Amino acid sequence: MLKYIANHLNSINGIALWPTISFVFFFAFFLVMVWWVLTTPKKDLEHIAHVPLNDEEGQPINTLKDRS
Repeated sequence: MLKYIANHLNSINGIALWPTISFVFFFAFFLVMVWWVLTTPKKDLEHIAHVPLNDEEGQPINTLKDRS
């Protein structure tokens, strides 16, 4: 079954272009994210890190009390 798929894909002209395009998109996204992390102020990153743990008013949620 795999040989059939591999033979079919090899018969398509320009199929080797798609992995290259995918790699370029991934690498560009990775570089943009690294640049964003390095240039964003640490205060903003700390705020973003605590967002899932805060309620609507910005107060930390105590999950241990909620389980009782």
